[in-house]
Amino acid sequence: MSTFGQYTIVESMNEDLEATLYRGFRTDDRAPVTLKLPRRSPPTPRDVARLQHEYSILQGLALPGVVKAHVLEHHGDSLALVLASPPGEPLDAVLRAGRLSLRESLAIAAAVAEILAGLHASGVIHKHIKPANIVVRREPLAVHLVGFALATRLSVEAQRPTSLDALEGTLAYMSPEQTGRMNRALDLRTDLYSLGATLYHLLTGAPPFPGDDPLELVHSHIARLPAPPRQLADVPEVVSALVMRLLAKAPEDRYQSASGLLADLRECLRQLDAGGSVGDFPLARHESTGTLRLPQKLYGRDEELQVLLAAFDRVRQGATELLLVAGYSGIGKSALVHELHKTIARDGGTFVAGKFDQLARNAPYAPFVAAFRDLLRQTLGGGGERLTRVRDELLRAADGHAQVLVDLIPELAHVIGPQPPAPELGPTEALNRFNRLVDEFVQTFAGGDGPLVLFLDDLQWADLASLKLLQLFLTSPSPRRLLVVGAYRDNEVGPTHPLTGAADELRGKGLGIQQLTLGPLAPQHLGELLADVLGGSVEHAMPLARVVWRKTDGNPFFVGLFLRGLYQDGLLRASPGEGAFTWDLAAIEAREVTANVVEFMSQRLRRCSDATQRALRLAACIGHKFTLAALATICVETPQTTAAALWEALEEGLVLPDSNDYRFAHHAAPALPGAGDEALELSYHFSHDRVQQAAYALVAEDQRAETHLRIGRLLLLRLGGEPRPDELFDVVDHLDLGLALMRDPAERRQVSALNLAVGRHAKKSTAYAAAAQYLRAGITLLAAGAWDHDYAHTYALHCELAECESLAGAYERAEPLFDLIHAHARDSVDHANVYILQMRLYQVAGRYDAGVDLGVRGLALFGVEMPDGDDALQLAMTDEATAIAGNLAGRPVPSLLDAPLMIDPVHRAILSLMVGIMPCAYIGRPKVFPYFALKAVNFSLRNGNAEDSCFAYSVYGFMLITVFGDAATGYAFSEMSIQLNERLGDTKLRGTLLHLHGDHINFWVRPLHTDFPILEQAFHACVSAGDLVYASFLAFETVWQHIEVGTPLSEARRAAERFAAFARESNNEPIYETIRLQQQFLDSLAGRVRPGTLLDSDDFDAAECLERLTRASFGCGIAFHHIIRLILLYTYGRHDEALTAAAAAREVLGAVMAMPIEATFHLYEALALCARAGEGDATQALADRDLLRGDLYKLSRWADDCPENFEHKYLLVRAEEARITGRMLEAEEFYDQAIASARRNGFTQYEALAQALCGEFYRRRQRSFIAPVYMRAAHDGFIQWGAPAKAALIAREFPQPTGAPAVTRAPEDGGTVDVGAALDLETVVRLGQALVGEIELDKLLDRLVRIVMQNAGGTRVFLVLDRDGALELAAAATADSDVVEVVPGTPLAARPDVPASLVNYVARTREAVVLGDVARDPRFAADPALVARQVKSVLCLALAHRRHTSGILVVENDLIRDAFNRGRVELLQVLCAQAVTAVENALLYRHVVDASHALARANERLEADVAQRTADLQTANERLSAELGERERAEQARAAMQEEMIRMQQALLAELSTPMIPITDAIVVMPLIGTLDTTRCEHLLHTALQGAEAGRMRVVIFDVTGMKGIDTGGAITLLQAASALRLLGARTVLTGVSPDAASLFVDLGIDLRGIATHGTLQDGIAFAMQLLAGKRRGAA
Repeated sequence: MSTFGQYTIVESMNEDLEATLYRGFRTDDRAPVTLKLPRRSPPTPRDVARLQHEYSILQGLALPGVVKAHVLEHHGDSLALVLASPPGEPLDAVLRAGRLSLRESLAIAAAVAEILAGLHASGVIHKHIKPANIVVRREPLAVHLVGFALATRLSVEAQRPTSLDALEGTLAYMSPEQTGRMNRALDLRTDLYSLGATLYHLLTGAPPFPGDDPLELVHSHIARLPAPPRQLADVPEVVSALVMRLLAKAPEDRYQSASGLLADLRECLRQLDAGGSVGDFPLARHESTGTLRLPQKLYGRDEELQVLLAAFDRVRQGATELLLVAGYSGIGKSALVHELHKTIARDGGTFVAGKFDQLARNAPYAPFVAAFRDLLRQTLGGGGERLTRVRDELLRAADGHAQVLVDLIPELAHVIGPQPPAPELGPTEALNRFNRLVDEFVQTFAGGDGPLVLFLDDLQWADLASLKLLQLFLTSPSPRRLLVVGAYRDNEVGPTHPLTGAADELRGKGLGIQQLTLGPLAPQHLGELLADVLGGSVEHAMPLARVVWRKTDGNPFFVGLFLRGLYQDGLLRASPGEGAFTWDLAAIEAREVTANVVEFMSQRLRRCSDATQRALRLAACIGHKFTLAALATICVETPQTTAAALWEALEEGLVLPDSNDYRFAHHAAPALPGAGDEALELSYHFSHDRVQQAAYALVAEDQRAETHLRIGRLLLLRLGGEPRPDELFDVVDHLDLGLALMRDPAERRQVSALNLAVGRHAKKSTAYAAAAQYLRAGITLLAAGAWDHDYAHTYALHCELAECESLAGAYERAEPLFDLIHAHARDSVDHANVYILQMRLYQVAGRYDAGVDLGVRGLALFGVEMPDGDDALQLAMTDEATAIAGNLAGRPVPSLLDAPLMIDPVHRAILSLMVGIMPCAYIGRPKVFPYFALKAVNFSLRNGNAEDSCFAYSVYGFMLITVFGDAATGYAFSEMSIQLNERLGDTKLRGTLLHLHGDHINFWVRPLHTDFPILEQAFHACVSAGDLVYASFLAFETVWQHIEVGTPLSEARRAAERFAAFARESNNEPIYETIRLQQQFLDSLAGRVRPGTLLDSDDFDAAECLERLTRASFGCGIAFHHIIRLILLYTYGRHDEALTAAAAAREVLGAVMAMPIEATFHLYEALALCARAGEGDATQALADRDLLRGDLYKLSRWADDCPENFEHKYLLVRAEEARITGRMLEAEEFYDQAIASARRNGFTQYEALAQALCGEFYRRRQRSFIAPVYMRAAHDGFIQWGAPAKAALIAREFPQPTGAPAVTRAPEDGGTVDVGAALDLETVVRLGQALVGEIELDKLLDRLVRIVMQNAGGTRVFLVLDRDGALELAAAATADSDVVEVVPGTPLAARPDVPASLVNYVARTREAVVLGDVARDPRFAADPALVARQVKSVLCLALAHRRHTSGILVVENDLIRDAFNRGRVELLQVLCAQAVTAVENALLYRHVVDASHALARANERLEADVAQRTADLQTANERLSAELGERERAEQARAAMQEEMIRMQQALLAELSTPMIPITDAIVVMPLIGTLDTTRCEHLLHTALQGAEAGRMRVVIFDVTGMKGIDTGGAITLLQAASALRLLGARTVLTGVSPDAASLFVDLGIDLRGIATHGTLQDGIAFAMQLLAGKRRGAA
């Protein structure tokens, strides 16, 4: 046991999330008590308020069955509610012990119903009926209710949707309307539903909807019917019906009172006691409420509701829609929209709402902020994974700029944490950033799992900035599920209203807008409503309905007011005992009713008490929504007193609370020290804007300004300290309304400063019109002579206002303001800052030339003059360019990073003026742009670095490349500028600098593929900083670099789609047209344009595109158009037209200066000129020669700077130039070098282009053998790149040999394929790569079997090879092991696990065998290996080579039948076709290696034999010399024999030392052993040429690994052999060169460029096979 103050705690009775109920006793006298303690220690203010509220409720009740409250006991820092101790135990504990009898269940339910009848009669709704809150003593029966923390004294309580975690109550027993997802307020009938759920549990042993998933429970209560109790237990029919009536979804279909329920329960008990059973009887006969209760369902809106639900269903499937609901005030627009709550609860999603306020229209985006706050509230309440996802997505999207969103929605800081200040940006960039971030915010919630519904009410009061933001949400290309529903009064929205214009703009952008117009209710619908309200039939109610319709015009809001008035005046009276109403029709007909709803409401408000009227008047001055704390402040009352004044309005439904915490403000008990009501942040809103208007009308017009001024002063005093700018909007609005009444100069100065603060905050949110209004008010409040005695504040106000007026488009008001500022500016720096601001604004307005004049005027203040005239300007630019070297003073460019920072304000102003001029000059006055760029660089070099220096350095780097031809230094300046920018932390320029670096500088020095990270980073930085100008440039430039870099065009197509979407989103038509042009270029290469055109298709016309680009004066797009035409016309052989396009491109070539496409232009122009050579007259030829010379000069210089990107272009033009000038051998060399360079650097398209031109070159020279080889390689290259249209042209001129296998490639657009449709082409390509890259047999077998295992769909693979007629197992693998068993040379008989009968059959017949069910095939069903493993399916294919079976592939599947479909068989057949060649090559390679080793050993043995035999002969000669006389003839014969033997041995050695060993049909190896002298060289040359010609060899490999030395003659002979072989069309490869031989080649100056050299024979063979495979890949 433990203690709490003077009480001893004995045991816990029950607990929930908030509190625990204990049994105990008072320690002094052991009097039993029940204690309720908060679970948190110390308790939160809300915990304390809950206990205080429960205590207050219980103190006002003295009812049987309601536990009595004794006292609120404080102890330490906690609080306990001390209650009487009811007998028994909680009902949930009783139920855990077992199910109760029918009678006991009904008796307990009757007792609870009786308590509820008294409770409801006392004006209290419990709201938390459940077994745990019912304390039961079973013998004799005693029942008590506890758990009044949620109870309310309101007869009707509105419910707002909230997160599931924030729902109050217990879901298992909660009524549908209490979930907040039914668009229904709750009343006493919620208790009846909960009692029904409790009785269901008593009767069946479980609640109606078991389970603990919150979402599932809410959905069940709203949309599902539980099984009737009689289906689950032995329950009488009528009792089951009674329970199901209690559990009706609509409150109107339940029991209407606890007393009516009690009567039926007592009848059940009476029958049960009398006869032991309960028979049927009519239910709900004793209902009599005596209270007018208006129904909460819709009447006469079925069709409109279906339109609304259909729109939601489309959005749920993935769409964005706008639905506008129009109608008079009170017609039921909001009620209709809120019907979505039930559907959202059933199908998932989020509903948020915002309302435009007629009296508070300056706070920027207030309705959106309210809706977004609700979103965050629901997200925070949900917690968990969703909260983490939202935080991560928002931070990722914000990319360091999240403070912009926090400034708009301060509560966001609770989700994403504190954020660094957002970088200051220019006006356009700030607007773009704001729009992007808010759009990303919406995307975070609308792009997730469920749809987002945003309801915007009273759009007739919407400001222009809010409507622009709405258009942004609705036209975003991001995939989202967003339904925006806007309601407005159509009688207040005319053709010129901003809403009408915004809707027309949206329709023009292709957004479908649904329109609903709600009219008055028809008399018939009113009859149905009155029948439900008053009881009886519709026919009985129709006479009254017609009267009410005439009095109210069928307006639902007015109808409700009118009926309440009739009830209050006694004209509608309840009939005792009948549950219906009577009325005096004549009296109602005679009643006078004003047609003005506001006046009618005002009359009703005047019936309220004076305190309530005063509270409502002041609340209406605050706005549609207000907080209790703010209202208490302006009422100068305590929150409790103010809440008491509001109570009458709450009961009348004039004001609604925003949360159920409102109940805590109406208790009388004191709070713990420090736990005030303010911590609960209670807020309310008017139930209808007509109520607010009526309340505001109670304030006399001549008193309104004074009232607002007093409100503003009180609210400002309440804020105290340093309030956030967003907290000041309401305060400043009130103060400004009373501005004319301010007399105190200090107060006027203070309010002027507040206006400046909120004006700046509104400008940050890009609400320029609202910002200007605040700033104008701030200027109005300035004292006379403020320019003199309050200069800084006055200067700031005028500058901010001039900027906002400009950005809002009010230039006529902005210009006089700028003049006024210049007239009062105190120094040159202030003047300069204004000029800088004006230049930025002029740039936004497109006044570029005038912007330059402003900058020049500003610089003149500091003595910096712009040269007058072109000559002077040119001279000045030369001087500035020369001065840079002197100002560098020998410093390396990277060292400028460590230069001093520029801190002098004058210097910084001068530099900012220079850099500020540059964007305006670039467009408005291009001639002066280089001057200011060079001057800014020199100024920075002399005076130190500032943020603006980075742009100057970057532009200078660009100029070094484009003007001065110094790519290395230009690159260094650009790199340094980016690093300096990062060091200075200036993010607003980062995207610009990266753009210049990525698309104009980097690739002139480094490989093109290194651009992509830079371009992506640049695009991201530009978008983050709102710089849509440079982001748009990056969009189309990046697409072209994807085309240019040589990767498959499918990547370029994906990039184009992504950036086209961006261009559409940013409404940049010229950029979009340029990207569409590039997309059509890709389609043209793919053959997807209209036949007979270059670029046209059904949805694209090239001429119209050019017209639009010309109309927009977009030089880049125009240049791209002409260059793309040049490329395509040349590609398709229309050379004269291509040169016409080139001439057009030259006119605008400056627009693409220093872009990759500039080099592409010079390449294709040069190629077209070469193609036309010899066709024109002498004049044309001379002009063409000059152009060609210029193109070659540029390409040569660029190739020197960056050979990786430009060498192949230069070499290709050199080859063509050599061709047309008759230098054929040079042309050959240049073609091959161009091909090699393009291949080496990954430019697939240029490799293919060079191969095509080389093939054409050989064809013209009648080289019929080699020309098709190059053409086939070109064909394959264009296919690989993604240009099948060009490949098709080649294929028509050079058809594939009939014997070549053809594989149809998958189209780039993902369409269907041909016979190879079932083939896994990626696998085939991967196998081909394995074949080229692996020549060693063991490694090849391992890789081959792995690929087959991965792709065949089998569980076991065997590879059998035929070696000289004997079948041998070479490799095996199983699916459950990562190890491939490589066992070449293993006899088949030694492996019983191989299905020998199947292998032998396929080896004999070379027939492919596919067994879908092995057991059913009589030929192989008995094979021991197949039987042993119970193989279900098997596939067996022959590896055939040159009509000879080289091997057998066996694939088994012991898991399923029919494992190998047709597509899989075709795949494996292609794999086998490639595998057999690979295996044969590997075997040949092993044979070559073995032969080389054997030859070396034979040579060694032969030399040893010769030496030994020579020694033996010399010995014999010495012995025989003594016998010369006698045996001279014999000796002569012996000598002759000796010479013949030596000659034969030497001949044998020569033949063995120059063997020709074929590897494939096109590759031969000549291993050279020993010493290569002149004699052997001659033999070598003869053998190589004879063998190459006879065998039509394409590659001859000289392997000199085994040679001891090469003399000069031998080296020269090798070179001669290579040249001779080349003339025969063969390529020479030299392998195994020793260091001595390499040194000899260098000393002799021998040029080996025509010979490929490799270190080992293996590398040489791999190279040769890769070379040939590359040329055959398209055909293979």
